[in-house]
Amino acid sequence: MIPVMSAQGFHRYAELFSETTMQMSQELQSKEAIAVCSQARSLYLAAKGFLTQSEEQLKSAKEICEATGDTKLWNECNTLLCHTLHAMGKFKEEHSCAAGAVRV
Repeated sequence: MIPVMSAQGFHRYAELFSETTMQMSQELQSKEAIAVCSQARSLYLAAKGFLTQSEEQLKSAKEICEATGDTKLWNECNTLLCHTLHAMGKFKEEHSCAAGAVRV
């Protein structure tokens, strides 16, 4: 929902929604929700051109997925991280990220 909102020009609403959902997830202490919020926030940040912050959000989400064992979300975060690293010109890091992408 956050990427759709920001694509339609509702950046302030997307930012507020992103912050609110992250705060709620942290208050609920739901690691899975925090990972999903981090992933969505990374897409918003990437769309705004903040690739370094997007990379940090995705790495954080991947760590949470690793700890919780959520392979589906881990794969999604890893794929987005590869695209983000490519856009940043970090090709070696992208390659190592993609090389470890197969999780079953």
